[in-house]
Amino acid sequence: MLIRAIDFETTAWPEDPTAEICEVGYTDFTPDDPFRPFAINGFTAFLVNPGSAISEGCQKVHGITQDMVQNKPSPATAKKHLTAGLSPQGTTFAAHYIDFEKHFLPLKEFGWICTWRCSKIFFPESPRHKLEALFNHLKLSSSDCFEPKFAAPLHRAGPDSYLCALLVERLLEKASLETLLEISARPAETFPRSKEATQ
Repeated sequence: MLIRAIDFETTAWPEDPTAEICEVGYTDFTPDDPFRPFAINGFTAFLVNPGSAISEGCQKVHGITQDMVQNKPSPATAKKHLTAGLSPQGTTFAAHYIDFEKHFLPLKEFGWICTWRCSKIFFPESPRHKLEALFNHLKLSSSDCFEPKFAAPLHRAGPDSYLCALLVERLLEKASLETLLEISARPAETFPRSKEATQ
């Protein structure tokens, strides 16, 4: 089973009908490989030309400007790349808050792990459940496969997908893949919420 942890940076929030992805990041690992269990060896990331303006608010978060995405692949091409050669039977996608990623990549045939939902269940003591907060609270930098060079800068798709993969690794120490998939399928409103943003 391949787990592909993904992250998108976007032009606007999903509520905006013009919102589109402007960067894709993903980190792959195979937890059931007996020779390389939980081997997480960096990420793949690339910019995307969204075909629309990147809002000022989002630029302040991720730092991606209009000039940076000129002559980059289209969102359609980027999304095809994310699933090329993958089968629903052999692949599970993961994201920190799957409602966000699934808005832009609505793959119903694949299983999804939501690390936000699962962390609410297995790490309720964490003061916050943002990705960065969980990384610090759980001391994920102590993972055997952690490489600092892949973990920065935050709020860019590659490093965020890498942190998400490390979090999935930790969650799989707590529960089976089947359990994580079941928790991830529950409606977001059934989980305790705080004033923090999920990302």
